Amino acid sequence: MIRFLTANGIRLRDPRDPRPILRALNDDDLVALALSARARAIVTGDKDLLRHPGLHPPAITPRSACELLGLL
Repeated sequence: MIRFLTANGIRLRDPRDPRPILRALNDDDLVALALSARARAIVTGDKDLLRHPGLHPPAITPRSACELLGLL
């Protein structure tokens, strides 16, 4: 997984003043970053993100991400 992420990942600057949409303000940065990167999903184990209705991009578990990438 580390090799895959190193080969395929990109680095972006943290977004400025993300729009508040989640309970945990630190998570708003993550959602704003995912949006700016045009991510298809946020991979997390954070239950608040996973349960947030209508989150875009959607939050998925690491296991789901591995399944989507054909790593399992």
